[in-house]
Amino acid sequence: MINVTAGSLTRNDRVVVSSDELPYLVDAVVDIPNGGVRVTYSSGDTVEYAAKDEVPIVGEPEAMTGTPRLDSLTVGGTNHAFDGIRLADGNVLTLKARPGAETAEEVFLYPGLDAPDTEAWENEDQWEAWLTGGEFSDGSLYLAVPVDAVRELIVQHGGEHADQENSAAPEATGTAAEEVTAEEVTAKEIATRALAEWGITAHFDEDAGNSWLVIGRDQSTVDGPGSEEPQAVLYLFDACYDDEVMVDREPEIWDQWRVMATDDTGIERHLITLPLDRLAECVEAIAEWMTKPSDQIAPANLDGELLAEMADLHGRFKDGYTPEDIRTVFYRIYDTVGIYLVCVWEYVDEYGFGGNSEFFAEDRNGVLFEAQPDIHQWLSGQQETPGTPDTWVCAPVAEPTEFQASDDSHNYARADRTDD
Repeated sequence: MINVTAGSLTRNDRVVVSSDELPYLVDAVVDIPNGGVRVTYSSGDTVEYAAKDEVPIVGEPEAMTGTPRLDSLTVGGTNHAFDGIRLADGNVLTLKARPGAETAEEVFLYPGLDAPDTEAWENEDQWEAWLTGGEFSDGSLYLAVPVDAVRELIVQHGGEHADQENSAAPEATGTAAEEVTAEEVTAKEIATRALAEWGITAHFDEDAGNSWLVIGRDQSTVDGPGSEEPQAVLYLFDACYDDEVMVDREPEIWDQWRVMATDDTGIERHLITLPLDRLAECVEAIAEWMTKPSDQIAPANLDGELLAEMADLHGRFKDGYTPEDIRTVFYRIYDTVGIYLVCVWEYVDEYGFGGNSEFFAEDRNGVLFEAQPDIHQWLSGQQETPGTPDTWVCAPVAEPTEFQASDDSHNYARADRTDD
């Protein structure tokens, strides 16, 4: 720790305000009358100092602001695998990033390294946590984290360690991060385990390239229910490919869980459909179906419930929208109903995305589909509801869908003018 004058503070300096707190990261320094400076910290706190006041900061200024390892990984990308960064205080994080992306696809924080309580770190991936046993006892995984936010976290912990040779992970085996990149886990295995925790046995079945799990109301049958017996069927559902029924593959972020059930008369009806991270609620619905007569189970009002969760988005784009608005709102929509929307802008330049824009849905293979205009009308406040989510995705886009730029988080640009 060294002392510098307040007038010499610069962005990303880490000021020791209290010995029992983490250093405060400087966001901006401006001159004020009477020879003073106003320092704004990344936390939003503002403090005024005399320019000659001595302020303790951590480390050497040049060492604090440099993040060569992070810069290298984000410029060149990590080739779809986790790559690590060792911090000056010994903590480790790993991340996945595409070449030149401004947002890391995934960031894994090992024990001892906590994410700041900011919007940039709000997308903790509870779904991967479930895959690895219910919680990340060995760290936390976050999705779509801006690279600048990762850089700020590194700087808050003293910058990058001089020795990056062993930066991939702490010395351990079987950690959650290793499980994240381990052998694929199919939806069949995930759902079978979740049902078993409720004492429910599921049977795998397949036909004509499709596959599903069958749950009989009568659990005493060894080979599963007969075709005439009441049964529930659980499988993955993708709004872009509503004719696909599948559990024998790894889930994708666009997938949803769907449950169909037949009653005592043999009539099949929809029981529930929920986003990927809400499997537990689907299992509860199956358990209720197994223990109650069909006429005592209220028909699922899934669409109404999900739209109620997003009611505050009505009119969100009334005065227009920015790429940041798109990222926030479209992630919220995806997280609630499992449909991945994107905004295609006319261009991107040194100031960001701009020009005319259109909304589309995107599937797990990067194929774009026309999106129901009701979505835009609802977000802009021109109509009260966007229609049910199962109507949002229309026909595949016929025109070529290669774009010149993307932020890897719901925004595309048809033209790249950054070098103009």
